[in-house]
Amino acid sequence: METYQAYLKKGLTRYFDITDEYQIGNEIFDFFAYFKQRSAKYMLLKKAEIYAYHTNEYIFHKRLNRAFAQTDLDWLKEFYANHGHKIVKRDQEHMSSTVTVIMDCVLPEGDLRKQVQKFKYYKSFAFGLKGWVNGKIILVDSSLNQGIANKVGEKDLPRFLQK
Repeated sequence: METYQAYLKKGLTRYFDITDEYQIGNEIFDFFAYFKQRSAKYMLLKKAEIYAYHTNEYIFHKRLNRAFAQTDLDWLKEFYANHGHKIVKRDQEHMSSTVTVIMDCVLPEGDLRKQVQKFKYYKSFAFGLKGWVNGKIILVDSSLNQGIANKVGEKDLPRFLQK
């Protein structure tokens, strides 16, 4: 049976560029995956482009060999506050980006679980005219194949559970 990390990487490899043992600030992640999509509208010829925009997705994976704790949630809040907007590579065509942190750990219970589900990170640039960034937290217990996520990450949670 393959590890959860190998399963994730195998599923992301087709569309994402992946870097193992990625460091940002003082933190080292098991891997970092990056996807950039450019969409454009043009008239008749591709040279007559009317507009174009980029959507980006950044995924950080970290395995915790323990239960998710309040200190981990505090660290995630600090991570998004300090690095969320810096991770995004913006240019003239940037529209939206998503920064997702996936942690493989024992799932929290009670109040901490509710805090994770209520977590919100949103940063707009020039009141949204130059794009925005959303932050997702996805916690997965790979041994039980269960997970929880914040509101923005809920729809992606099934995508990150093993099938």
